[in-house]
Amino acid sequence: MNTEIRSALLRTVKYLDVEALLRFPPSLFQGEEIVFTDESNGARLPLLAMGIQEVCTLRLRSSLDLDNWDDFLKVLVTHCNLDVNKPFQIHRDPSAISKHLFDTNRYPDPPLHMMQTMERGYVIHTNPLSWMFYLYIEKKKRLVTNYSNCIKSLIHLGANLNSPFFFQTTDGCMNPVVGDGERQARNGHSFLHFTLESGDYNLLRYLLHAKAKFNLAHDRGSLAKSLATVENGRAGDIEMYCIFRELEKNFKNGNLDAAELQVLRSADPTNGNTPFHYLALYEKFQDERLYIDFLLDILASPFAKNHDGFTPLQVLESTGTVETVQKAAFRKGLVDAMQRWGNLVMRTMVTQESLEARRLPKETQENIYHMVSGAPGSMSTAASVKEKILASRRISLLLTDSSQSYGTR
Repeated sequence: MNTEIRSALLRTVKYLDVEALLRFPPSLFQGEEIVFTDESNGARLPLLAMGIQEVCTLRLRSSLDLDNWDDFLKVLVTHCNLDVNKPFQIHRDPSAISKHLFDTNRYPDPPLHMMQTMERGYVIHTNPLSWMFYLYIEKKKRLVTNYSNCIKSLIHLGANLNSPFFFQTTDGCMNPVVGDGERQARNGHSFLHFTLESGDYNLLRYLLHAKAKFNLAHDRGSLAKSLATVENGRAGDIEMYCIFRELEKNFKNGNLDAAELQVLRSADPTNGNTPFHYLALYEKFQDERLYIDFLLDILASPFAKNHDGFTPLQVLESTGTVETVQKAAFRKGLVDAMQRWGNLVMRTMVTQESLEARRLPKETQENIYHMVSGAPGSMSTAASVKEKILASRRISLLLTDSSQSYGTR
């Protein structure tokens, strides 16, 4: 490909020009991979990586039509015969997504970029969906809002949403980049983890409907992190309510297995806070009984302690917030949950152990388990928390102490 054609193609990608892209012959995209150099910082990106970056980029211009990004992405993949699951490399790190300031009076040609300069040896090893999710994870740092829609489009074009997140950075000699641990730590996790933690209800619903699954990292605390994310964002309790409703629907439909329920029960590893702790900490979530009921349905413990040794009830009393009707109602609901938890886990344990002792067929055990225990989920769910259940034989004492300390306030 000569310099003139390459320059014309790059401009086509930058401006998301569908008609111009279709004028390039398909044979042009066969054979050697096309790699562009970003003139603002020297980063070298393959055609699809550049296209993904551009459709996610905020463009500021009064007369710009933003409706063509989806058509452009589809044409880019189909017309250029690009594999949406093929890994690629990006040389240098375009960590600040380019923001094109289209001011036709001051910058008629070309657009102005604002990006950071990176080391020459820096190499990103990733694939299309992981690259797009990386941009999505980093979105809080930038004024861009198109990531969720781009992710949906890429999945619709055939990207494997149940492949693990793949994003490795090296210094050019296959040595991990020093100080890049946060990025490296994301590798291997599912896209569903990151979506839930982002507090993005619409994307979460889309992925669950598309049969996305949680993979490893069962103790990542994704639901707990989601509560913290929504609390700190603009969406507020409506977004969280929709997320819980969606999870509840998938739970009742049997779409979440025992390992996935552990993802929802688990605590935030940074501070040990479970979803119950964050509900107690953030008053904006305390007027919705659905949250407590769902957490009990999936056998989340209201007695769990965070890294400071506090239970959710103790966190509620230590917040120092003014006593309100909402807070009093949540306290009552939490104490009630502690009582229900004691009854639930003891009944679940006794039923499960009795059925296993009789050596009945597995299917028969499941049917009897549901009819007799009244517990949600399956016996495998109960087995996954058996250690917690055995430790809960002291629940009566703990419940008595907690009720005496807080129940009368």
